[in-house]
Amino acid sequence: MSSSALVAILISLLYAGALGLWARSPQRVEEALLRFPRNTAAGWVLTAICMLWFGFNFWSVDLGGFNQFKRIIFAVVPIGVYLIATYIPDLLALRGVCGVMLLGAAPLMAWTRWQEGPASIAVVLFCYAGILKAMMMMIYPNLWKRNVLWIQAHPEKRTALLGAGGAFAALMLICGLMSL
Repeated sequence: MSSSALVAILISLLYAGALGLWARSPQRVEEALLRFPRNTAAGWVLTAICMLWFGFNFWSVDLGGFNQFKRIIFAVVPIGVYLIATYIPDLLALRGVCGVMLLGAAPLMAWTRWQEGPASIAVVLFCYAGILKAMMMMIYPNLWKRNVLWIQAHPEKRTALLGAGGAFAALMLICGLMSL
């Protein structure tokens, strides 16, 4: 089994599960989505994940003559987590999710690189769409709340969004199965 097929199938199953949960209890999911951006515990955890991931990426880069200064990253990461969480607490959880989305796209695309089949193309397109979405939410974090409030105000649009999401999950699953 190719890694692109596995990633495509996993994305489709996770996406379909999230949509199923939303379809089953839309009010609870939408209320949780409205509360999430201001959740401080999730903000601290996601910020720590992003900073640790950044530190790992920074550690793996060859800096030539400056490699001796890499050890400073062990002090910078915890201090950075504390400073970010303390001085930029507004919508920290949402920004943490965006950071994880931005950082997570690189390994997904690396795992599916140079593989044939529709799954590799589907995963790359999914990653680029996620990158664009993460950048938009990072720049305009209030779009999250506006989108959820719009969905709550127009429940008939929820069905269309669930259908479009289900079609995406089905298409990703088909691409994954075709690439086996």
